[in-house]
Amino acid sequence: MQDLSFVSDTLDDLRAKMRAIEGDPVRGYVEKVDDVIHPDDPPVEIVLQLHRGANNLPVVDRDSGRLVGMVSSRDLLAALHAGAGK
Repeated sequence: MQDLSFVSDTLDDLRAKMRAIEGDPVRGYVEKVDDVIHPDDPPVEIVLQLHRGANNLPVVDRDSGRLVGMVSSRDLLAALHAGAGK
């Protein structure tokens, strides 16, 4: 994966870096993650993974391996709060 340290650059430096990579496919900048959940996993699996330090979890179709969504701690808290009102 390439270094994308753009934070402290000037605007001109940022433009030059962006021009240098504009033709690159996104897959070269994406990290493959080990922590994923599946649509049919129980909610407790989300809690466990978030407790282990994950901030956001990709939701991956178990059969195809395709990304079908993302879930975050905020999503989980919102769902728990909504469920508490039922």
